[in-house]
Amino acid sequence: MGGGEKLSCGVSRQVLEYVPPPVTAGLLRATTDGRAARLLAGLSPAVRAQITLAD
Repeated sequence: MGGGEKLSCGVSRQVLEYVPPPVTAGLLRATTDGRAARLLAGLSPAVRAQITLAD
């Protein structure tokens, strides 16, 4: 994805379900476009719990 293209929050959440939780936590911390809270809220409860622990 070049040229400043962004994934929608829905697609991003689907992808993040397959990313190791510590990596997802780092990505969410580094997000500067204000979508981190929405992305985290949209993840499954099991993944959210692992990200909270990895934080």
